Amino acid sequence: MNTDKKKKSGTPWRFGMAAFTVVLLVGLLTTFAISFAAVLLRNSTQGLHERFYSRLYEQFQRADISMDIAKAAGSSDELATVMAHYSGQFGIDGEHRKYYILGGKYGEVLARTSGVGDTIPITLNILEAILGREGFEVDRFQEYVDVAMPIGEYIIYVWDDKYEIYERMRENRTAVIQGALVSLILTFLGGLYIYYVKFIRPLKNLGAGMNRFKTGELTIPLKPEGNNEVSDLVPIFNDLMENVRKSQAEKEAEQERKEAEHLRTEQQQRDFVADVSHELKTPITSVRSYAETLVAEDDELDPETRKYFLNVILNESDRMTKLVQDLLVLFKFDAGEIPFSFETFDLTEAVRRVYEAMALEAEKHGLSVTLDCGTEPLLCYGDRDRIEQVLMNVVSNAVRYTPEGGRIEISAYSGMSTLVAAVRDSGIGIPESDMPRLFDRFYRVDKARARANGGSGLGLAIAKEIVERHKGTIEIESEVGVGTTMRVRLPAASAIDTRENMEAVNA
Repeated sequence: MNTDKKKKSGTPWRFGMAAFTVVLLVGLLTTFAISFAAVLLRNSTQGLHERFYSRLYEQFQRADISMDIAKAAGSSDELATVMAHYSGQFGIDGEHRKYYILGGKYGEVLARTSGVGDTIPITLNILEAILGREGFEVDRFQEYVDVAMPIGEYIIYVWDDKYEIYERMRENRTAVIQGALVSLILTFLGGLYIYYVKFIRPLKNLGAGMNRFKTGELTIPLKPEGNNEVSDLVPIFNDLMENVRKSQAEKEAEQERKEAEHLRTEQQQRDFVADVSHELKTPITSVRSYAETLVAEDDELDPETRKYFLNVILNESDRMTKLVQDLLVLFKFDAGEIPFSFETFDLTEAVRRVYEAMALEAEKHGLSVTLDCGTEPLLCYGDRDRIEQVLMNVVSNAVRYTPEGGRIEISAYSGMSTLVAAVRDSGIGIPESDMPRLFDRFYRVDKARARANGGSGLGLAIAKEIVERHKGTIEIESEVGVGTTMRVRLPAASAIDTRENMEAVNA
């Protein structure tokens, strides 16, 4: 209950902070607009003053005006005449802007726009002109603006009551105020837009996502709208949808996997029964046929023929026995009932034992067999008998599928962190299309030859099981008409944790 209360009280606080953020942003933008307007007004005022001085300075620098002033420099009246003549250029109207001709020593008025004899206060610019310097100093805080230009013994003084400047300032102020008002309105509207973008739209987005969630549409994630408290909920909501979607997908995948596994198991069982039936049918048929012949024609058969028939029956019986034994081995592998006796042994010695056991059989088939395993021990951790069983099967296949006059090369060597026992023959080779199924149970490349030579089609399947229990691999390279190379690759004893390996295999 306390948690619920905290959540309920926390939500208004978060939205209050969000509203405060928007208000603060609007306030800052408003302050910026007012400050910007003040800067514009200040710059505008300064610009108007500078414009006054620059305009008068330009007039004094004009060639025709400066030449006429120079000619009239000897008389105050003549200077007054020149100024009256150029009053339009200087903007003198006699009311708001006036000119004076002053004495060069004391600044007394000698002539003016209308009449003579009145006095004016001595300004900073007049003092500059009395000292012989041009008086163009800007003082924005005075009620007037003035310019004093020393001409010989006289001073041309222009005085302005800033009427035009004030008019322009009022116009500028009006424009700036209007601009500020527009800025305030835009700021307010922008604040509303921000509020909509940061809160209203994210809430609508979240609501739409919840509606999709209700209807079970979980594949389209929400996109965060802005960066705020509401948008913080979007990743959480997306994670929720993703977790629900993954859960549903996993359940569906698991259901599909179980169905596929069930179908595969059923198919394997059907195939297995069919393969076993087929494999047993041939030797049983042979045994039955030869036995029936012996029974029916025993008195008519010569001893040599009778012995041949009995040998066929014996061979077929051995074949069925081996098939049953191989099947029992595979069943025990599948059930995890075959224990392994792991120890450190020399793979070189194991390969040599296999070579010695199969050399005579190969010679009977007219094959030459060579051994290349060096003298250095190759220490391997595993079940010596099982590894020799694998190598015997590989060499037996090489003998079985290599034509008379061919050769078989048996070798053992070290490759990085693995040990390799390789058997290379010059036999008939394996078509590339048969390679993927080579380790399938009952699969034979040349079914007729394999059956004639007593092959059950289970040897490589058993070999693969044994090697994988040793954390090794069987690699095959073959080319039709050239031969086949099979490599049994096992981890070296120094490269594995023997205790973990033993526990993993016997588990």
